Amino acid sequence: FHTIYSEGKISIIFSEPMFFFLSATLGLFVNLSSFLVVQTTNSVTLKILGTVRNAGLVVFQVIFAGETITTQQFFAYALTIVAFGFYNYFKMKQVESQSAQKYAKVEGK
Repeated sequence: FHTIYSEGKISIIFSEPMFFFLSATLGLFVNLSSFLVVQTTNSVTLKILGTVRNAGLVVFQVIFAGETITTQQFFAYALTIVAFGFYNYFKMKQVESQSAQKYAKVEGK
């Protein structure tokens, strides 16, 4: 904070308060959504979502911003996205199986 104040950069905050408020609000929503994801699923899912988000951002930059990547990077990002798809598929199957088992127990009583 001392460097920002001594170099006079603190005035940027006061000249553009809405941008800083918007940034703080978005940061709050990111943290809240992360908390809700961990409460609803688990920390592994949050970690995987972060990895896929990063890969998706790179793919977006390649397609729309003309960013260049190597062939090795392309296959690594593609593998990340495909692995996330498989993770979701198997996770859904696991939830379906657990739901079916609970339903069968209820029906058996």
